[in-house]
Amino acid sequence: IEWGETGNLTTFNYPVTNPTFNTTDDQRYTFRGLKPNTEHIFNIAAVNINGTGPVLNGTSTTLEEVPGPVKNLMKTASTDTSVTISWDPPEPSDGYTSVTYTINHGVLNTTGQAMTTENNETGINTLKPG
Repeated sequence: IEWGETGNLTTFNYPVTNPTFNTTDDQRYTFRGLKPNTEHIFNIAAVNINGTGPVLNGTSTTLEEVPGPVKNLMKTASTDTSVTISWDPPEPSDGYTSVTYTINHGVLNTTGQAMTTENNETGINTLKPG
């Protein structure tokens, strides 16, 4: 979080939802170790030798975490110009809500093609026989 210039203040207080209390002399503070894909509440007050100013409340949602690896890639069907592949999805996590798969395919040592799907099985029908 960050904010604009505030004059001759000595510190800023950041009481947050889990009772952590942080103080800084800067106009920016980075909270680390927050749970991914979660809305967090922040309360900020400026403090100087005369006391604490009004509290500003705000919220911010952390980004989703990166999903784990897919497993058990298998060819489930094929013809001379197509192949169907499937895989097991990554382990479930509270850190993300949905997964889209990116599949790159091509002939060895050539530039391949990319496609995306939300399913854990797809057919590739643009193959050349041989």
